[in-house]
Amino acid sequence: MKKMKNNACQFLLIASIFLIEFSNFAQNISIIAPIKNYLFYLGLCFTVLNMVLTIFRLKLYLKSVVAILILFIFSLIIKYVTSDDIFIELFSFIIVAFNISFDELIKKDFKIRIFMLLFIFFFYVLGFAIKTSFYSDGQIIYAFGFNNPNTFAFFCLTIFWEYIYIQKDKINIKKIIITTLIALILFELSDSRSSEISIILFDILFLINIKKQNVRNNKITKLLIPNLFIIFTIISYIITIDFINKKGYTIELNNFLSSRLWMQRHYILNYPINLFGHKVDYIFTIDNVYIKTLINFGLAGTFIMNYIYSKIIKIAKEKKDIVMYYIAIVLLLYGLMEWYIIRPVLNIFLFYYSTYLLKRVGEKND
Repeated sequence: MKKMKNNACQFLLIASIFLIEFSNFAQNISIIAPIKNYLFYLGLCFTVLNMVLTIFRLKLYLKSVVAILILFIFSLIIKYVTSDDIFIELFSFIIVAFNISFDELIKKDFKIRIFMLLFIFFFYVLGFAIKTSFYSDGQIIYAFGFNNPNTFAFFCLTIFWEYIYIQKDKINIKKIIITTLIALILFELSDSRSSEISIILFDILFLINIKKQNVRNNKITKLLIPNLFIIFTIISYIITIDFINKKGYTIELNNFLSSRLWMQRHYILNYPINLFGHKVDYIFTIDNVYIKTLINFGLAGTFIMNYIYSKIIKIAKEKKDIVMYYIAIVLLLYGLMEWYIIRPVLNIFLFYYSTYLLKRVGEKND
């Protein structure tokens, strides 16, 4: 009976991930666009049903219960204030991720994303994409059927990291070089500098430590690395304030970042920092995830995301999981240029946080 319930929960989890990811990534395909909301809400219903089954099935330690309750309360408040359900999604997926190991989840999500990539590209080639070309600095760039070139690039970056994670016990330099070259060609076609920088940086960090299978442990890294979300938030805010005050170095930086500082300036001036954020009218995109989180979801949302990334980094370090350790660090650096890293439907690696809670549960979940 327990095995049947576990299989049912795993099926609901994978089905919900597929439906929600598919509704998001394939929304630019004309045959999917009219039904994308139905697919999303069906996936959401599966998630809610799975969450109810999971909560009744689990026996959690007190610390895990407290962590879940705090996240749930904050997610409801932030939803009420901002009308954005990002933390509801995050809370729901963290609960239902109890039903599967992270390694197994990545293997299944890798297959799902390969299918979606082929599906979207196939219909893009057939001419079923609603928007087929984008312009950046007068240059035509491609999203290959996705709704945005950067979304396509981050999707491919995620596939690259999933492949490395799956192959981590038998990875070699040859595999990394080949997959990196393929990814860089796709990133160049989509003009995604953020993804290019991220994959190169990950390769450097990972290859340096591929033989060691360990990470450095000193007081500075132990304090700073797990709190990079907060650190980058402070740095991003200070740089934006300097741009508002017309500090010289920020002009060139703004040009390099494709006017991102100018857009951040607009929101800093119009939305004061508070505890639970604002319902933001996005007339411009905030690509910097730290400014976006601070403005949209307030100090509470910022500290929640810092807490989750901190636990991801600490557990990866404890497990000597250097692939996940460097993925998390590079994701946080990527967040300086793009905002995708806080939404679970876009960033499957947020699910790694559940291993922290599972560690607290121990054998009680079996």
